[in-house]
Amino acid sequence: MLSHVSSCGVQNEIALRVDLESVSALEGEHDLGNAYVTGSTTSFDFPTTAGAFQTTPRSPSFNAFVTKLNPSGTALVYSTFLGGTTTSAAYGIAVDAAGEAYVVGLTFAFDFPTTTGAFQTVHSGSIFDAFVTKFDSSGSALVYSTLLGGGSSLANSTAGNAISIDASGHAYVTGRTSSTDFPVTPGAIFEKPGGFVTQFDPSGSALVYSTYLEEGKAIAVDVDGNAFVTGNATSPDFPRTDLCGLRGGAGDAFVTMLDPRGALVYSVVLGGSGEDGGTAIAVDVGGNAYVAGRTDSNNFPTTPLAFQPQNRGFSDAFIVKIAEPVLPIPAPASPANTGTPAAMPSAATGEAATGSAQTPPPATAPSANMNSSQGSGGGAIDWLTLPALLAAVAFARGRRAAR
Repeated sequence: MLSHVSSCGVQNEIALRVDLESVSALEGEHDLGNAYVTGSTTSFDFPTTAGAFQTTPRSPSFNAFVTKLNPSGTALVYSTFLGGTTTSAAYGIAVDAAGEAYVVGLTFAFDFPTTTGAFQTVHSGSIFDAFVTKFDSSGSALVYSTLLGGGSSLANSTAGNAISIDASGHAYVTGRTSSTDFPVTPGAIFEKPGGFVTQFDPSGSALVYSTYLEEGKAIAVDVDGNAFVTGNATSPDFPRTDLCGLRGGAGDAFVTMLDPRGALVYSVVLGGSGEDGGTAIAVDVGGNAYVAGRTDSNNFPTTPLAFQPQNRGFSDAFIVKIAEPVLPIPAPASPANTGTPAAMPSAATGEAATGSAQTPPPATAPSANMNSSQGSGGGAIDWLTLPALLAAVAFARGRRAAR
């Protein structure tokens, strides 16, 4: 089972399964070294601690859980179930400076625990709603707990995949939704169900902003409250600030940056002629975004001196750094899903090859005639108007034999 692990604000995709317990996310409390884990379990004897919020499972199928381990991993600080009388599953977790855990996931339960004054205290009536729950530092009580979803039709559903928080306690959530009446705020950057990005106020009682997007798999927040989201884009009208279309295949990875009020700063796609998707993202103090994911494309764009410039298996991992200067983005080589990965002009100086985090020099702004695609060796070069894409790209070694 694929699950997410978050440490120091970085979420990575791993494979982990123990019996029928699914660990979906792990977050470290940086000052104290405690580890926070969330996921779902079907075990009725899953370990909980005295005084925890919910010490017994309520659903006969899956129940979400939240567990805090001490720094040595030898004892539980607290461990609790979370859910109602039908299935609930948690997929993402974040922890603030006070040691309070924020958890996101989905629930089928109409009696999922919510708190008075929370944004949405009643299940929408769809197949399942997302939930956003904040625990106190002891794990014994809810600071707030809210549902998030729309539509009473059984064709509708919403799930929270990932969560991040800022220093003020705003929660930023991303996931998927098929609900046509999912709660969005004025000025939303996209108007089609599929995914969402939502920012809650610190009390969990109101939305700062909420917008449709393609399904978000991971989210990170910088020190200024800008949100960075990655996932898989399949819609031809996906909101973009670069000048090129979708690369092809079953979808491309996307990276979208929203300012603290939900306005679009930049939105770009990454990919070749196969299927590509972002699954993890982090951001540094300089506003550079680091994205990881998977690609089936033999022509996924990479940079000179990258550690592994070519796909070596059926499906490889990729790592991308997105910086702020303006840089060109290459289209994949032709023919579709074959050939050598396109070379990427880059401000990086051997960064991917050495693994060191060097700061790229500022790029020269493109001239006016670079605002449109231009041919180059059978492939087009497209230019961004806002961020620089791909300061460094590298593949992780393929897990299957090359085709």
